[in-house]
Amino acid sequence: MGTLKDKVAIVGIGHSATDGGSKFVKKYSKLSGVSDVQLALEACKMAIEDAGLTSKDIDGIGCAHALDSAAPSHQVALGLGVPEISFQVDNYAGGAGSIAVVQMAAAAIEAGLAKNVVCYRAMKTSTAGRLTGHPRGTSISQFPDYHSVTGEAEFMAPFGLDSVRMENAMRWKRHMIKYGTTSEQSGAVAITHREHAALNDRALEREPITMEDYLNSPMIMDPVRELDICLASDGGYAVVLTSAESARDMKRSPVYIMGAAMGGGPLPGYASGFPVQAPEPAEAAAKYFSKRLYDMAGVGPGDMDFAQIYDCFTFAVIYQLEGYGFCKEGEGGPFVEDGRIGLGGELPVNTHGGQLSEGYFWSMNHLYEAVQQLRGEAGARQIQDAEIGLVTGHTAQVGSALILRR
Repeated sequence: MGTLKDKVAIVGIGHSATDGGSKFVKKYSKLSGVSDVQLALEACKMAIEDAGLTSKDIDGIGCAHALDSAAPSHQVALGLGVPEISFQVDNYAGGAGSIAVVQMAAAAIEAGLAKNVVCYRAMKTSTAGRLTGHPRGTSISQFPDYHSVTGEAEFMAPFGLDSVRMENAMRWKRHMIKYGTTSEQSGAVAITHREHAALNDRALEREPITMEDYLNSPMIMDPVRELDICLASDGGYAVVLTSAESARDMKRSPVYIMGAAMGGGPLPGYASGFPVQAPEPAEAAAKYFSKRLYDMAGVGPGDMDFAQIYDCFTFAVIYQLEGYGFCKEGEGGPFVEDGRIGLGGELPVNTHGGQLSEGYFWSMNHLYEAVQQLRGEAGARQIQDAEIGLVTGHTAQVGSALILRR
């Protein structure tokens, strides 16, 4: 099997903002009033400028979506004024999709199919109401394109199992029953993320929360509370990739891809929610491919200075910590307690506040934060001497991940 280790680098990062500055503007976080394309263009333009390039230097573009975006890559390329595209991908996927697109772009660069590729994710979950339901169900009025259900949904939607929240509530209940994981442990994730978000001027929610706040937050679907769920938000994030050789001449210090892997185990279909066929719903897809990830990078879990972990729900962090080998299966709950995933802890997790407190962008904001940490640009939340970090993207039974180094 080939390797991408140290052959491709991230040389530019950007997010949607009004003035090309550093602030994630509130009006773009709640009911932005602008198009997906504008959000994508702002993020891409900032990333390209951050790399010291112009749109004319870009010859590859990629994004991920799940029929929820009106910002396809060809339209964004046109808006950027890219003269010619030699590599293009629109990945129909769930939450693992964006990190997978970055891997595809890196592979294209290594194969000589493109030189400079911009990858982005623009979302309007607040405006569209995407997180209130799931496209599997026929009753979700905000998804007019879904007029029928097929596949596994035929056996789920008739019984009301038609939302991501419902499906993941069942997954999490299984973990609690099997391992004794508690709501307080989920709460520790929510509280830690909010502590990190308080240090991040891009974050949508920055007010501290206590365990009492968490336990008193509305129960949505037992055992999932409101504070277990990622934020509905409008915005976009983007990165620019190039070869390691080209990166030497770029404006910013490159961040190199050491390892890349994706997979999903024995039944790796498009399982954005509860995989009814999964042999064990409580496990993370990462257990099936994390060895390939670490083998390519030549490092292990203990070498990570931080982990930016896909956090559609608080408990997604817990079972991914298990899947990526930071602890044994069933021990993710205790692992997140006592400050172990906080700044200054054993493994700082989602140092920007994650999708639970910064905003929901399919891990592209996680990748942005990882690059900031490795450049030493994270300000008050900077991890001292951060050298290597993990970034993940996940659905229920499908995952993707990168290991990056400064």
